[in-house]
Amino acid sequence: MSIALSGAFKPLQIPNSAIRKLSDDEVEMLQRRQPKAPPPLDVIADNHPSNIYATLERNGQTIATVYKSGGMMTPNAIGSPSNLASDGSGLPLAEQRLQQMLQLHGGTISYAQPRAQASASAATLFAAQLARDGG
Repeated sequence: MSIALSGAFKPLQIPNSAIRKLSDDEVEMLQRRQPKAPPPLDVIADNHPSNIYATLERNGQTIATVYKSGGMMTPNAIGSPSNLASDGSGLPLAEQRLQQMLQLHGGTISYAQPRAQASASAATLFAAQLARDGG
């Protein structure tokens, strides 16, 4: 489909008074009308180094990094179990995946935080929650 135009066309004329720079007061007024963006959140990603649960090492190389959320990162050359655990989340899932990788590839587990200390932290948090809730 094509459109044919015919006839005389006048150039668009904009009066000089229509184009002008805004005054500082006008700019300030427009900026006040704009909704303010919410402040950025302080969020630490699941795969932040502070969230590492444990690493699995073999022959001096890290072959799996498991995070407290249950997420896992491996180099491309390292395969994951075909039945990689996906039920649950958090430390139980992290431990389950870590054990699956250990069984498949062997190696040595290095926990980022000693397990007894992790349990004490969880127990402390639980006790604080009970105290807060009046239980």
